[in-house]
Amino acid sequence: MKKRILISLMIAGIAVIVLGGCNFSPFSQIGFDSKLYSADGDGHFKETIEYITYSSTYVDADEVQRKRINTYSEDGTFTYAEYYLEENGLDLNANGTADEGYVQVRGIKAVYTYDNKTYIMTRESSKELGWWTDYEWEDDKTTTIFMTFLFENYQRDCYEQTANGIEFVYTESNPEDDYNFTYTETVVYAAGSDTLTITRTGESEQIDWQDEEVYTVSELRPEGVDFMDMKHSDIITFASSKREFSYSDWDDTAGELAVYSEGTDYGWQNRSFMKVKDYYIYSPASLDRNYF
Repeated sequence: MKKRILISLMIAGIAVIVLGGCNFSPFSQIGFDSKLYSADGDGHFKETIEYITYSSTYVDADEVQRKRINTYSEDGTFTYAEYYLEENGLDLNANGTADEGYVQVRGIKAVYTYDNKTYIMTRESSKELGWWTDYEWEDDKTTTIFMTFLFENYQRDCYEQTANGIEFVYTESNPEDDYNFTYTETVVYAAGSDTLTITRTGESEQIDWQDEEVYTVSELRPEGVDFMDMKHSDIITFASSKREFSYSDWDDTAGELAVYSEGTDYGWQNRSFMKVKDYYIYSPASLDRNYF
């Protein structure tokens, strides 16, 4: 369970508000206007960058408002803070008091370095907070590594092209706990196909869990764009009216993945991608992307 939670802290793919610096490299995109941040010789951004996201989520059967803040400071520190809005008699941080407004339910304190050439972000945590720490800060020595672009308006993870599709990889490791974990998201679409498949896998000693979504592609916009041969600044949108999904966890008794939830959704569900340099990113939410 903790693995699924930690992944949600790092994966971008969301629209955000940004406050902070102006150390941009020249960058021009078709379809949106946003600059790309670059780091200094120490791997730190020259100004503080703050991404703020508002959304909703479910806690048990209750829908609650959620606020998340990612902050990359010029001194090389990183913080992640996630808040739930307590109202209607809810006590979401389990402190015995309900209706406190926004309360912090998850957090990370770390240092970071960013490589302008490889776009690799490395973060070394010192503290973490969550339900597994009883909402108190505890020591943590987890290192996370992933490829990402930090734009003026949003952060987007980098997907590399593979033989069959595009792939994003995020790793966590903690030598003190002998802990290694890899999250992989793979997006597959063959030219002329009527399906787009997105597979998300969490793996430590074996595959701990795997989620798969298969979208029936009703329309491809714009026509003539080859997903596997996109050029810099190209954007492609897969419009779908049907999504089949299956969510699986590892079954120790059976020694294999076991499906615990599956089904089919109907209604328009679009997924858009942009090519940035040699990599793919999910396009801004205004271009049909709103996943986190």
